Amino acid sequence: MADDPATPTTPPPTEPLPPAPPAPPSPSLVRWKKIALWGAGLLTAFTLIGFFGLPPLLKSILTKKLTELLHRETTIQEIRLNPFAMTLQINGFMIKERRSPEPFVAFEELFVNLEGMSLIRLGPVVSEIRLTAPHVSITRHDDLTYNFSDLLEAFSAKPAQPPPPPKQDAEPLRFSLNNIQLLGGRIDFRDRPKHTDHTIRDLTLIIPFLSNLPASVKIFTTPEFRAVVNGTPVGLKGQTKPFDDSFATEMHLDIDKFDIPTYLEYVPGKLTFKLPSASLDTRLTVAFTQFKEKSPTLTVAGAVALNNLVITTLEDQPVFSLPLLDVQTELVDVFGKSAHLKSILIKNPELRVKRERDGSLNLTKLGLEPPPEATPPPSNKDTKPESKPEKKPESPVRVQVDEITLDSALVDFTDATTEPAFKATIQPLTVTASHF
Repeated sequence: MADDPATPTTPPPTEPLPPAPPAPPSPSLVRWKKIALWGAGLLTAFTLIGFFGLPPLLKSILTKKLTELLHRETTIQEIRLNPFAMTLQINGFMIKERRSPEPFVAFEELFVNLEGMSLIRLGPVVSEIRLTAPHVSITRHDDLTYNFSDLLEAFSAKPAQPPPPPKQDAEPLRFSLNNIQLLGGRIDFRDRPKHTDHTIRDLTLIIPFLSNLPASVKIFTTPEFRAVVNGTPVGLKGQTKPFDDSFATEMHLDIDKFDIPTYLEYVPGKLTFKLPSASLDTRLTVAFTQFKEKSPTLTVAGAVALNNLVITTLEDQPVFSLPLLDVQTELVDVFGKSAHLKSILIKNPELRVKRERDGSLNLTKLGLEPPPEATPPPSNKDTKPESKPEKKPESPVRVQVDEITLDSALVDFTDATTEPAFKATIQPLTVTASHF
């Protein structure tokens, strides 16, 4: 039977085509995937080692090596590293005394922040160095040794290695240390032969930067120092160019009520008088410059005040007292041997002069006991005396004072060589001199 053209025909079923195989990845994509995996692995290892691996390792090495080197137990509470911020933090550091659990050197925290610029400049560039609450304990023993004398002997006994010869036209190591801070420091000094203790409290040192980078050597850095020394506040501020050719430095020295008798014990020799009281106040500016192939200059300007000076004999007999000596300076050139003073005020001094029965004056007995005379070596008649080079005459000291005032002085004189003793008093004595 013939096909009906009006009836549609159904095509035979066909099998589905198999899926096309995936295209192979390009070699560059494979390479970048490997790089990413290696980078992620290295970053993970860097993080784990930096945060958790290196700190305990550094702590173990430091405590062991320092204990062996110093012969004193060294302990560290904690070390923290941040490899991303490039910071190092050491907490609870302490070096103990050699045969005692007492601390010899200690601090609460040392924080250092290194900048990434160090890699570019091939030298350390540190954005912050902070040392918090350092403590140093010094003891002077009865045999005049110190608790660190063994360290000095050990290090000085080692032969020093000569430095390598500098290379021709070698560039110096460039560095930049910024925001240097020492906060809350203290020093204890026990002087057993003198049976006295000295203390330094609230020790603070701030240095904005120290850098020998070419862009920084011409810029003044302004260090600041503050401390309380045996109860006396001491302050030092200034500005300096430590790496400039001029080495220009200017410091402001501020001292309030510095107790002088405390330190007379360290004067070599025995004093033949007593100093019950004397204190010193200063507001001074000290400037120093040192150019190459030129003489250095050192100048001082400001004010100095000596307060409540009392001098007596060893038998507590009064000799001299001075409530106030005030000196206002215009400029003192130390190396140039010249001084220009604005004013000198000597207020209410009392001088008591006594001539003893043997004719000696009490004033001549004040000073230091002369040292015992050494036995001269036996002279050899055949030995010719060594010729000493002639000394060049030194330039005189030039002093200019605009005004000197002696206000209400008292002079008391006693002559014990007569019978009865002669006494005379001059009071009040006031003298003013200008353009001296």
